[in-house]
Amino acid sequence: MKTLIQDALIIDPKSSFHNKRASIYVNNGKIKDVATEIRVDDDTKLVKGVDLMVTPTFFDAFVSFGEPGFEDRETLQNGLNAAAKGGFGDIILQSTTYPDLDHSSIIHQLQDKFKDESCHLHLSAALTKAKKGKDLCEIYELDEQGVKGFSDVFNTIDDANLLKLALLYSQKVDQPIFSFPLDPQLADQALVHENLDTYSLGLRSMPAMAEEVRLERDIAILAYTGGRLHIPAISTKGSVAIIKKAKADGLQVTCGAAIHNICHTTKALQGFDTSFKVLPVLRDEDDRSAIIEGLRTGVIDMVSSVHYPRTIEEKDCEFEQAEIGSLGLESCFGMLLKHFDIPTSVELLTRGRNIFNIDRSPIEKGAPATMACFDRNEKTRIKASELISKAKNSMFLGEELDIKIKATFNHNNINIYG
Repeated sequence: MKTLIQDALIIDPKSSFHNKRASIYVNNGKIKDVATEIRVDDDTKLVKGVDLMVTPTFFDAFVSFGEPGFEDRETLQNGLNAAAKGGFGDIILQSTTYPDLDHSSIIHQLQDKFKDESCHLHLSAALTKAKKGKDLCEIYELDEQGVKGFSDVFNTIDDANLLKLALLYSQKVDQPIFSFPLDPQLADQALVHENLDTYSLGLRSMPAMAEEVRLERDIAILAYTGGRLHIPAISTKGSVAIIKKAKADGLQVTCGAAIHNICHTTKALQGFDTSFKVLPVLRDEDDRSAIIEGLRTGVIDMVSSVHYPRTIEEKDCEFEQAEIGSLGLESCFGMLLKHFDIPTSVELLTRGRNIFNIDRSPIEKGAPATMACFDRNEKTRIKASELISKAKNSMFLGEELDIKIKATFNHNNINIYG
């Protein structure tokens, strides 16, 4: 499809057009021209707006959908369409599936079936068989299938020796080992962070050290073994300090931060809205501020939506019985802009690709078209009825975003949203 983006500000440090205004002509999945004036045929689709902006598509390393096994939460195709509407061009799907992503056959099947979608699907293999934390999966075999890391998602790795072995393997395959930082004994089945806000709610709470103690342990193992460790989301001031020291010591540790820990604190729990029941749990204002500063300084490598669709039955119940999870892909960029400027927000949603060796093309003439277009003059109110996601369990419902998605390009997959 022939498409012209008319007069847009290009935000892409890899492009010679960075911070310049130009029109962009796309045909057959490639950028054919970038110039201030471009003449096109009458059958060319036009993307127009008052104040358009074009960025590289975004990346998220910690996404859950449902399929296979939980299609009532979300199908893969619809989830990828939702990701595209959020401006994402690459996501790593976590093993919140049934069966788990712990065998090469299922990895190959999914990669083959969803290889040409609006958003590029990458898969993180389970670290242990059925995510039970007992036996490592066939890491060499799964690596040959092109997986992006090994992860038991929210199932923490209790067996320290197993993590040691996994990190030793990671040196052979040059893949990161995901480890979610939560000590289940210290968390003690808690639902929320421990502070004065949650005491008044009568909810079982966990201290910040439930995250920090496990994080310290994991980094101590990394210091012994070497290898690559990726912490998908940290949420406390203490964790930021731990990661900062580990990086200063030269360890190959990377980490993310969840969009909900950037935007909200335990104050949001007052209404017992189960959309705010998430992992990592919402924390104090000091923690939220430390996460933002950690992102600014590069201690924290990337932002994740921690997108996790849930059915009505899983969320429309008492807070104690509700499952964890909130939607985030369609609102992540707009919510991030409430706390960072546009260039920083784009950087935080793109630089994580380097950790997983995922290439992206610059916005240049002759390059594949992998970009997102927004109008900075239009606002968006997040409404359940307008979400592409099958589930509607978003903590950001009702929020007004100072930007509107206009189009996304992923090679030959072009979506124009008006």
